[in-house]
Amino acid sequence: MRFCLRLLLTVSLSLVALVHVSAQTDVRALTLINDARSHPRRCGAQTFPAARRLTLNSKLARAALLHSREMAEHASMTHEGRDGSTPAQRVTREGYQWSAVAENVAAGQKTIEDVVASWLMSSGHCANIMSGQYTEMGIASAVNEKDRYGVYWTLSLAAPR
Repeated sequence: MRFCLRLLLTVSLSLVALVHVSAQTDVRALTLINDARSHPRRCGAQTFPAARRLTLNSKLARAALLHSREMAEHASMTHEGRDGSTPAQRVTREGYQWSAVAENVAAGQKTIEDVVASWLMSSGHCANIMSGQYTEMGIASAVNEKDRYGVYWTLSLAAPR
């Protein structure tokens, strides 16, 4: 029985590698996003003025990590959690008291530079990044080596109450 459970656990863990974005990648993501926010930008049909700099928040990073892991485990890129949760509910679960919240997700990009660039090319994701109502962020990724996308990303954006 122990061998069976150990084997099952080993197989499960090998399918989905839980990868919190490293502190170095956190800083790189923050730099890229703040660079984008430092200039006016057009996101689809909407024009945004430059926005103030974001800061990193560990509770938002934890919400992003858990959602990235879930997407990787189920090979599904979505804003809705398997339990029906919304981005706001996931951030609240981590103890973050917010006045505004948004989420960007992506799959398939191998680097932080690629994922931020793809979000900036998407009008809705770009609008989330450029919105002046957000002051903090957390970002994470998870890997499913058996899936065609491989890497799943979540960016949680929010402002505290």
